Amino acid sequence: MNRAAEIIRESFSSTYNVSKLLFKIIIPISIIMKIISDLGLISYLGKFLSPLMSIVGLPGSYGLVWATAICTNLYAAMLVFSKIIISEPVTAAQVTILGMMILVAHGLPIETIVARKSGIRLRVSILIRIGFAVIYGIFLNLIFTSFNLFQKAPKIIWYPENRETGISAWALTEIKNYFTIILIIFTLLLLMNILKASGLMKIIIKILKPILKGLGIGENAIPVTIIGTVLGYAYGGGLIIDEAKSGRIGKKDLFYTIIFLSLCHSLIEDSLLMVSIGSDSFTVFFGRFILAYISCTLIVFLTKNMKEDLFLRLFFRPESNNIKTDVESKN
Repeated sequence: MNRAAEIIRESFSSTYNVSKLLFKIIIPISIIMKIISDLGLISYLGKFLSPLMSIVGLPGSYGLVWATAICTNLYAAMLVFSKIIISEPVTAAQVTILGMMILVAHGLPIETIVARKSGIRLRVSILIRIGFAVIYGIFLNLIFTSFNLFQKAPKIIWYPENRETGISAWALTEIKNYFTIILIIFTLLLLMNILKASGLMKIIIKILKPILKGLGIGENAIPVTIIGTVLGYAYGGGLIIDEAKSGRIGKKDLFYTIIFLSLCHSLIEDSLLMVSIGSDSFTVFFGRFILAYISCTLIVFLTKNMKEDLFLRLFFRPESNNIKTDVESKN
């Protein structure tokens, strides 16, 4: 009974710390992006991205959809998509390409700052997210056009609801989201602590260790990698910030974990959202995981033998390099 109470207390304490870290990032950036969105400034990014869309086989107008996803979230991008598709129909192949690019690069103001708080350079996070989104788009366009795949109209099962758009409605939605985040973080941490106490976490780590070894992810980072991959970047990233500050994860483990989660996170919810607007389910579920795995394996191959000081200088913020990790101390 005492052990159960200790686990619950520890979970509450960790939830407070992780939520505090996340909300310091999420709340101010959400307010800033709301202002930017209401001022119509995202459309300028959409115009900038418009010429890039032709490279991946998409109409230029879909630059606004991706720009909205990059600056805000998937739901806002889906709303813009629902308006554009009325006047400019596309194929299932094009929606799948758009969906893949959105899945890899969305919510960057929040998610790249989460990575930065973990120590990763901001420009590295942005380059990885935008760069690989474009690369995946080019690759999928080549495959779909070469083999004449998904050239019919997409099957769209999501349509926007009539919602209030005022500042009070937005604020209420944000507050609800914050409480949801707290609840999910507590549930995750409680589950992790129960798994650790029961010894099941060691079994899970043992099973996944060979799979994640090729990604450069050590066993200390496996639990947060699982959470981020399945549920989302914010949850996994929030826990990673906590782990990074505590020094329980080595710098290379930290970097490779962040990179993998940047390319493949919220594999269930986000993928289902893209399927609901007509993306091919196999591509956005399994294709994204496979492409992310291959990409990260390549990054590990190119950087694993890099000298430590060069590795830190290229990928980490200077102030974070002074923090010694438990892993590095043991080495």
